[in-house]
Amino acid sequence: MNQKMKIRELAIVLTAENINFSTLNIDVLKDSDIIPENWELTHKPIYTNNMVQLVFQFGVAIVAQTNQILFAQVLNSIDPRQVIAPQVALKYIEKFPKKEFQTISINPSSYIEFVSDEEAHRYITHNLLKSGSWHKFGTARMKAALQLAYKLERGVLNLGINQGRLNSPENQLLPIVFFAGNFKYQIIEKQQQEHLKDVTQLIQNWQNNLETFQKLVNQKFLMNL
Repeated sequence: MNQKMKIRELAIVLTAENINFSTLNIDVLKDSDIIPENWELTHKPIYTNNMVQLVFQFGVAIVAQTNQILFAQVLNSIDPRQVIAPQVALKYIEKFPKKEFQTISINPSSYIEFVSDEEAHRYITHNLLKSGSWHKFGTARMKAALQLAYKLERGVLNLGINQGRLNSPENQLLPIVFFAGNFKYQIIEKQQQEHLKDVTQLIQNWQNNLETFQKLVNQKFLMNL
């Protein structure tokens, strides 16, 4: 079986204390040139005391909580030149610089399709895990997931592997194995100008992160399929 990994989503997450929700007003985002004037929401925005959620056309979302803000885009293997979530994140920190950013996470995710749930389950329990009597216990089939961590030159790459189902455009549930990457970087306290430069460079490096993620999954997890 020759399995091909499909990129699902890219998300950029910034953590900081006391995210200012007022900066996430639609008019403010457009007036500040963070998002284009012609962008439209796919549904009514959500504003609460603890969260803001904005979901736009093109599969782009901005979600903020009191201590973090996320810029995400559903990719579905689109041309890298069409990936715009990182540019939205860069424009946001340029217009609303904040010295207290604590961490940055670049989170790519992908999946591989299987013919059946049984095959997807077997991939995790037999290809990635060693067979043993511990597989059989209780009244139902064991569920398995992996959480791995890789130390890089800077930061850590966390990788989660889970079995699941994906709703296809034909409204069918496809058996998949899901790979969730998380490149996590600590932001060292610096003067504001250096701090923002560091944050900017980490976001601009998203494509290298994506390539590293693809290399890891393709070469270390899919070579024998």
